[in-house]
Amino acid sequence: MNDLNREPKADDLLEGQALIPGIDYMSGIDLTITSQELLTEKEGYEAFLYTLLRYWQMSRCTDLTDILSGGEYVAPGRPMDTAFWYYWLDALTSVRTLGPPALPQVPRHLAPADTRIAIAGNEPLTEQEGYEALLYTLLQYWENTGKDDLTAILSAGAYVEPDTPADPLIWYAWREAIATVRRQGPPPVKEVQ
Repeated sequence: MNDLNREPKADDLLEGQALIPGIDYMSGIDLTITSQELLTEKEGYEAFLYTLLRYWQMSRCTDLTDILSGGEYVAPGRPMDTAFWYYWLDALTSVRTLGPPALPQVPRHLAPADTRIAIAGNEPLTEQEGYEALLYTLLQYWENTGKDDLTAILSAGAYVEPDTPADPLIWYAWREAIATVRRQGPPPVKEVQ
C-alpha cells in the first residue's frame, strides 16, 4: 500500500511520464486515500477550480464525466485512476503557494451583480473530504443541469472580484457537497466491469 506521507521514490514512477507539472504519476500502486490533513472550505473550493482547470489544460477535454469516471472510487478510498488524487493534492499546493486560480482564459458566466457574494469558508475539512466533495459537486452539477461541460463550472466559479465567484451557485454547490460527504460518506463505489 502507498504511504501518502512519504516522498515518491524513483521506482514508484512510471518511467518518463509526468501528467502535469508537479505531479509524479504512480502507476499500478495500491492507493487507499486516508489523508486527515486539514484545509478550509475556501481552500478546497479554490483547489476544486484548480483541479478542473489543470485537467482541462492538460487534456483539452471539457467532459466532466471523464473526471468522474477516473476519480470515482472502485473500492472505499480507492480512485479508479490514482492520478486524480494527485491532481487534487497538486491543486491544494497551488492554492497554498499561488493563491486562487485567475482563470483569465475562461469566459465568465456572470450572475447578476446583486446576487454575488464574497465567500469566507473557514470551516475545516480533511483533504479526503475535499476530494470526495469535488466528486459530489461534479456529480450533482451533472445530475441537476444535464450539462457535462467543465468549463461552464470554471466560468461560473471563477472569481470576478477577490473571493467573489462569478455565480454564487457554484460556491453553494461546493458547500452542499461537503455536507453530503459528512452526511452520507463518500460517493458510491463505481462498479467496474
